[in-house]
Amino acid sequence: IPSTGTGNTTNPFNLTLGVQSAVWAKGIRNNQGFAYDPVLNRLYGSSHGPYSDDEINVIEGGMNYGHPYVIGYKDGNVNGTTAGAAPNFNPAHPSSCPLIVDEVHNADSLGVTYRDPLFSAYPNSPTFPSIKSLWDVTTGTNAQWPSEGWSGLDLYSNTLVPGWKNSLIATSLKWGRLVRIRLNATGTMTAPTNTAADTVSYLGSINRYRDIAFHPNGKEMFVIMDRGTSGSGPAAANHRRLWLYPNGGQCYAHQPDERSRAGSPAKRAIFDRRNGDWRELFAREYWGVGPRRTGVFLR
Repeated sequence: IPSTGTGNTTNPFNLTLGVQSAVWAKGIRNNQGFAYDPVLNRLYGSSHGPYSDDEINVIEGGMNYGHPYVIGYKDGNVNGTTAGAAPNFNPAHPSSCPLIVDEVHNADSLGVTYRDPLFSAYPNSPTFPSIKSLWDVTTGTNAQWPSEGWSGLDLYSNTLVPGWKNSLIATSLKWGRLVRIRLNATGTMTAPTNTAADTVSYLGSINRYRDIAFHPNGKEMFVIMDRGTSGSGPAAANHRRLWLYPNGGQCYAHQPDERSRAGSPAKRAIFDRRNGDWRELFAREYWGVGPRRTGVFLR
């Protein structure tokens, strides 16, 4: 949409609708985060699904991403329901979306304009069994639907943190964590395949992560969060800044701008390099204050 408020003359649906349209892509549900790769000229979006199958999409002009007739991948995991809730969910069809009889048929009927998501959380289907490993809660209310509640999204293109270059980092409202989704060289698939083989969860918390942004230096990561498991509204205490820097075989995520009071606990997240990649090793409490070692470190 240009500054005049009118649709752009090059928008893909102008001919289809017969008017100058502001529509760029369709079939997207509740997109809350965007990230742009200026090198590859790719736009990414993070979108909520109804109870399951939250999507990370490569948003292309003129394409249709299936909502509400295809939720997540076109793998049929929600056939016979209105959403991808667990089999014992009560009511069985909690979503206001139309009943999905056959996802594959619905996707195929859209023809060449249909696009599967880059990544879906979480289908829990035979087609994508490995992705379910990130969603491991089996009891409690939240276990009734496997989702992340994607909110913010950003692209990490720096080389400071080994293994993170060309990765999407998505914030989770539901589980209070950051999820790294590494991309292939063209930015069109997760690496090495379109399963979750290189998708990792970091910095688990009770907080709801709203948004994320990286400083161009690659060392500072900014996150916005709610202070609890439900929305707490805007507040000065809801922002956090992290410093990311390697130290030998480890990479520390520290929050340098908030000092803890002497004698009060603070926490840090430490990443250990194993098998050529970075994984969350542990987060531990420690006491006292010191340079670059103070504050609440997102745990």
